[in-house]
Amino acid sequence: MHILILPSEYFITKESPTAGIFQFDQAKIFIKKGNKVGVIAVKPYYTLRELSREVLLVLRTRSGIKRLIQRIMYFFFPTPFAFKKDQKQAINIIRFEGSYGLTRTEDSEGRLAQWNRMGDFAFFKYVKKFGRPDVMHAHNIVYAGMMGNYLSQKHNIPIVLTERSSEHVMKDLPDVLKRMISKHLNLMRNLNAVSPSLIEQLEARYSFQKGKMKWLPNVIDKIFEKENASKNGEHGSFVFLNVANLIPLKGQIELIKAFAKTFATSDNVILKIAGRGNLRAELEREIRELNLGEKVKLTGFLSREQVLSEMRMCDVCILPSHYETFGVVLIEALALGKPVIASKCGGPECIVKESNGLLFENKDIDDLARVMLKMKNNISKYNSDKIREDLLREFGEEVFYKRVIGIYQSAINDNNN
Repeated sequence: MHILILPSEYFITKESPTAGIFQFDQAKIFIKKGNKVGVIAVKPYYTLRELSREVLLVLRTRSGIKRLIQRIMYFFFPTPFAFKKDQKQAINIIRFEGSYGLTRTEDSEGRLAQWNRMGDFAFFKYVKKFGRPDVMHAHNIVYAGMMGNYLSQKHNIPIVLTERSSEHVMKDLPDVLKRMISKHLNLMRNLNAVSPSLIEQLEARYSFQKGKMKWLPNVIDKIFEKENASKNGEHGSFVFLNVANLIPLKGQIELIKAFAKTFATSDNVILKIAGRGNLRAELEREIRELNLGEKVKLTGFLSREQVLSEMRMCDVCILPSHYETFGVVLIEALALGKPVIASKCGGPECIVKESNGLLFENKDIDDLARVMLKMKNNISKYNSDKIREDLLREFGEEVFYKRVIGIYQSAINDNNN
């Protein structure tokens, strides 16, 4: 089967190496199973406003002139200069590295028109170079799903959508964009989302048939799936591990406060927070003010291999986010047999069960502190091997592949009838 993936974000770029990582993981599974996989990644890189800022920066610093000239050329001549062919692990990629042109940031219809124009050109280049796909899989309705729907109707190729974006809940989207989303969700046949909670929220916000959207969870990365269950903590210490971007949405301030309430004077209990982001300075200040410098460690950004190593050595993985559409870090920890703690914030409720972890009330520091202490005191009750077995049965590679290939085949059959 020839599968064409349409991400709404950048796809594994030098500047953003984790952008599109979930689509990348899935693509590698499809290739491993003998399918042909391609990607057209056409999210524009910048707006006119951003280009204007870069012009001012170059005039002020007299550096970055070559990059600026390239961006100006891409701005006025987006086709064919801003399109590049690429390949990553046998995945054929057509990238658009240009801008939104004169489209205003708030102009949703103009932005979709730009996506469609660039999608047209990228699709033409892709088919000419790599052949016509059997099915397209768009990730997020804004704007890859809408563009994919346009290409699907134009070229009579079935389209499947997986929604994973938190913007439907966390942002106040413009009314015109909400109408556009409803329109395309109604037009598309094969709708999926990464958690039952997200499905409910989308059904409440947009006008499309209830029950039409199905649950298609994320898949565990193979480097976690091939590991055995691990029970040991780090050098005799009890280690809580949080892996997330350092932003308010991820709840690390509340996590540090909850840890201080329960473990500030406890020996051999450590909290590690792995990630990078603009909240780091505030987290460091909070750690100093609570005198936790020896007990709370900020590791900075970690590669997947480094995350794997930290998870092997931790006792519990903890995710105190204010909102998650799913919670991939939880299934990564569970694949290693580690029990987890998570907030009741949407996605984690379809992952965390009595046998593998504990949930706490969202943003409730006292409840988080209580649950952390309960977990530490009852850690021996969790069966690492069973945690891992249950996880792979629900979110493993084989289960995911059978599920999604069935969706693709059904979409192809429906399109042919």
